[in-house]
Amino acid sequence: MTEITRRKETQVISPARERRLGQRAPTPLKTGIPSETWRECPDRKVWEFLASGRIFGLKVPVPEGCGIFLVSPEICTMKLLVILAAVCAITNGCPSIISKSAWKGRGTKCNVKLNTPVNNVVIHHTEGAFCSSQSACMTQARNIQKYHMDSKGWCDIGYNFLIGEDSNIYEGRGWKIRGAHATSYNPISVGISFFGSFTNRAPNAKALKAAQDLIKCGVSKGFIRSTYTLKGHRNVMSTDCPGNKLYQTIQKWHRFKA
Repeated sequence: MTEITRRKETQVISPARERRLGQRAPTPLKTGIPSETWRECPDRKVWEFLASGRIFGLKVPVPEGCGIFLVSPEICTMKLLVILAAVCAITNGCPSIISKSAWKGRGTKCNVKLNTPVNNVVIHHTEGAFCSSQSACMTQARNIQKYHMDSKGWCDIGYNFLIGEDSNIYEGRGWKIRGAHATSYNPISVGISFFGSFTNRAPNAKALKAAQDLIKCGVSKGFIRSTYTLKGHRNVMSTDCPGNKLYQTIQKWHRFKA
């Protein structure tokens, strides 16, 4: 895997590498990030830099100030879109979130809006299979959505967001649609669930950080009040969720209150 390192807004490619590519070094990125390391997808020979917000002819949402650095479509498209999201997340102060369409979820049938900013964040675990790779987490997200919609008759997956031990955040109902995760707290909270069962162990550090970063993002974007209260599912309903070990962990988090 070839590495291209950008210093002071410039991608550095060795002269030999440039000759092999048969092209000039990529245009400098405009993200304002002081230094990043980019890895080329295997066997890729052509790099492109686009600042128009268009990828392969498709318009994609790119926050202001974010450039696009990617390879052409036949290799690693999804991986590079995730990289792009991560770059823009750094620029805009929020973690990347894998959209429902990206994990190939069904469209929502929900029409009840969540009145934001909410006063509460409720932490759950799915009490199902663990996942530590993006593909496995996407599969779990689809399985949970299928269960919630087909077996429970809900309008969508119940959680607002889900967290994998691959360090990624997966969109559920998102910031603006009321969740179905904690009955009386549904209208006044965002529900965040970790893939897996966390009775005997806590999620890994990457997953825990992703959840905390998501909460900070919700506050910064005005979806969660800065004076929010953090709770475990068991604090608002009769349940063992989010598992003993995860519950012990979140008790130490900022703004937790049983």
